Amino acid sequence: MFDRDSESDSWGTRKPIAVILMWGLGICFLVQSLANFYAHLPIEPALALSNAGLKEGKLWTLFTYQFLHGGPWPWHLIGNCLGLYFIGLHFEELYGARRFLWTYFGGAGLGAVVQVLVTALPSHNDSLVLGASAGVMSLLAAYATAFPERQITTFIYFIPVTLKASWLLWFFGGLAAFGSLFPFDTLAHGAHLGGILFGIFYVKAGSLSEFGGKTVSDSIERWMAGFRRGTKSRNNNPVIPVQFPRKPQATGKAQSDTDFIAREVDPILEKIAKHGIESLTSAERTTLETARQRVAQR
Repeated sequence: MFDRDSESDSWGTRKPIAVILMWGLGICFLVQSLANFYAHLPIEPALALSNAGLKEGKLWTLFTYQFLHGGPWPWHLIGNCLGLYFIGLHFEELYGARRFLWTYFGGAGLGAVVQVLVTALPSHNDSLVLGASAGVMSLLAAYATAFPERQITTFIYFIPVTLKASWLLWFFGGLAAFGSLFPFDTLAHGAHLGGILFGIFYVKAGSLSEFGGKTVSDSIERWMAGFRRGTKSRNNNPVIPVQFPRKPQATGKAQSDTDFIAREVDPILEKIAKHGIESLTSAERTTLETARQRVAQR
C-alpha cells in the first residue's frame, strides 16, 4: 500500500534492509577492531575519508568511510544503529527497500562531498572522517520533510527524547550548518549537513527522487490517484492514470469495481489531498488496500 517495490518486498518474506545494514555495520566494526588490536593494522588511514587521502588518489574513501566507526568503545556505532532502528526501519516499511537505499547511500555520498568542501575552508582541520551518520541524517531529513508533524524518538546522550520530526530536523540541521562554518568540535558536521540536504532534496525534487511528487506523501496521493481516470492532483496538474489490463468488454465485476472506487475510494483520496496520508484512519487504509487488490485482479 505504501508503494513497495514488489509483493516479494514484504517484511513477511525478508529481513528489512535496515536490519541487514545494522548487522553489516556491526561486522565491519568488529573487523576494524580486530585489525587494530590484534593485527596492529590500522585500516582507518586507508578507508576513512580525508582531503589528504583524496589527494593521494584514495577516491574509494568517498564510499568506504561510512562503514567505519570510532573506537575502541562502540558508542559511535550504537548511536547510528539506534537512528537506523527508530527512523530507518519505519522509513523502509513505508516506502520500500529501493527508496531506503537511495536515501541512505545518496545522503552518505553527498555528505562526503560536502565534508571535503567544508574541510577546505580556512581554519578547518583535515582529520579522518568515518561513520554512517550522514546516511542516517538523510533518512531523518527525508522523513521529517514528508511528515513534519510526526513524533520521533531519538537519544540525546542515551536519554530517550520524543519530539516532532520537524523540530528534530531544525535542531540537527542548524547544528550541522553551524558546525560546518565554525568547527567547535571534532564531529564531521559537513557530512551531517550533506546528508540532511540530500534527504530534503530527495523528497522535494519528486521527479529526481522517483517519488513522483513534491513530497513523499504527495507521491502516495498521486499513486492512488491512478484509480481515478483523468482526475487532477491537489495542484490542479494532470495526473497520469495508472494503466491496468482491460478486458475487451466491461463485465459486471468491472462495473462493480468502478462503483466501489467512486463511492469508497474517491472521498479518501480527497482527504489525502487536503490533509495528507497521515490523516487516514486504519479503516480508511484498509479500504484503500481492498481497492488496490480489486483493481489488480482485473
